[in-house]
Amino acid sequence: MDIKLDNTGDIEIEDNDVSLLEGSEAVKQHLKIRFQTYFGEWFADTSIGVPWFQDILIKSPDYTVVGEILKATIIETPGVNDLTSFSFDIEGREATMEFKAITDNGFIDFRQEVTI
Repeated sequence: MDIKLDNTGDIEIEDNDVSLLEGSEAVKQHLKIRFQTYFGEWFADTSIGVPWFQDILIKSPDYTVVGEILKATIIETPGVNDLTSFSFDIEGREATMEFKAITDNGFIDFRQEVTI
């Protein structure tokens, strides 16, 4: 169970109460948060986060390395058991990642777009 965040990242409140997430929706939210955390960003543990600026959003990135970094982030997320499909594409200043995964509570479809 997790506190539900709205589209802006704020805690969602319904009927004067904090909204909660369970199951695969909580895993999807956790994945979104993980992908939004930059490597070295959190002062309490600079070893967490995705190395967006170090290895991914650089000139001429190695797409094999990028794929492995992103796949590892997915697989290492609590509640994710397996990755069934994965794609990552950069076109111009737009990056798109899509994947399907098996979680403790069923399948999830995930898509995230980033403008560079």
